[in-house]
Amino acid sequence: MTIRKCRDLKAYGLLAGPLSREYRVADLSMIERDNLLLETVRIWVGPEQKERRTLHHRGNRTPAIDCKIIDLHERMVL
Repeated sequence: MTIRKCRDLKAYGLLAGPLSREYRVADLSMIERDNLLLETVRIWVGPEQKERRTLHHRGNRTPAIDCKIIDLHERMVL
């Protein structure tokens, strides 16, 4: 899998491949305005992980899993 064709991927501290991320709410004062503001706490690579699909949060209640858009409008509560 290629995140994108970029010669400088490692220069930016990025890794090609599936990553796991741990987040925390970064600033409680911004939640009302922005709904949710997350800060990355930890990122790690799990080479033993067999599942290799990627999840992309598109920000409009339609995430994409391996480029397949999933419409969750009816299941999301605002």
